Amino acid sequence: MPGELDEAAPVLAKKMLELGAGDVVVLTEDTAMTSTEGPYDEPSDVTAVEGDVDISGPDGVDVSMTPEAAEITAGRLVRAAQTAKGQKPQKRS
Repeated sequence: MPGELDEAAPVLAKKMLELGAGDVVVLTEDTAMTSTEGPYDEPSDVTAVEGDVDISGPDGVDVSMTPEAAEITAGRLVRAAQTAKGQKPQKRS
C-alpha cells in the first residue's frame, strides 16, 4: 500500500492545485481516503506557530499551512460542512 500512495501523491497534488478558492469538493466512497475510525466528532487542534498555521487531528493528521492557505481551507471546510449537514447520512461498514 505505501507504494500505491507514493504513486498517487503527484496526481493528488495536481488535482489540489487545480481547485479554485471557491470550490467545494464532495468526496464519494470510491474517491475518498477512508478510515475505520471516522467520521470523527472531535474537531482538530489549530495553532499559529512562527507565522504558519499548524493543524493536528485524529488519524495522525499533522499539517502546516501558510496563513493564506489556512484561510482558504477554513472557508472550504465551512462550505463542505454546510453541504454535509443537508445530506442524508449513509451507513458505514
